[in-house]
Amino acid sequence: INGYGDGRYGPADRTGKGAFTLMVCRLFNLPQQTGENFVDVAADSPYAKEILTAKVLGIADGVAKKEDPGSQQNREEKSETQVEPEKNHFYPESAITREQAIVMLVRAMKIQAGSPALLSAYNDGDKVSADARSAMASMIQMGIITGDTEGKLNPGNSITRAEIAVILHKVLTM
Repeated sequence: INGYGDGRYGPADRTGKGAFTLMVCRLFNLPQQTGENFVDVAADSPYAKEILTAKVLGIADGVAKKEDPGSQQNREEKSETQVEPEKNHFYPESAITREQAIVMLVRAMKIQAGSPALLSAYNDGDKVSADARSAMASMIQMGIITGDTEGKLNPGNSITRAEIAVILHKVLTM
């Protein structure tokens, strides 16, 4: 993990999804892929190639476009027969959560799913999203993540650069 270029590292700073994707692709030396990127990733983005690679390799998932839930158009369009929106956005500048980062790492590492029962040992294990439960359990089982001093995983919290550095170091040295 590089600093900002002005001598700062920013260990407490939150990390964007694009920056984290770049770190994962570099860590695993993933071969650059071609194809169609997420619609919100500009071709000249510093993360464009890595996000596309992660998308093609199944490491990064897209999400539906974020809508203003109170907009008139959104209220009028809602119905019981509404089709699921296409998940073609990535929001590369938005902060990545702890569980999102772990899911991406587990996918990149191609490791076996862990037993979600391991999450019950943590005060907030029930707050881990359904699609992240086995990934979080895998990393717990491997000793990559251990929770905080209060016995929490904090799955929905943004992950800091310091936390990422520790996790990536553990992945590299396991």
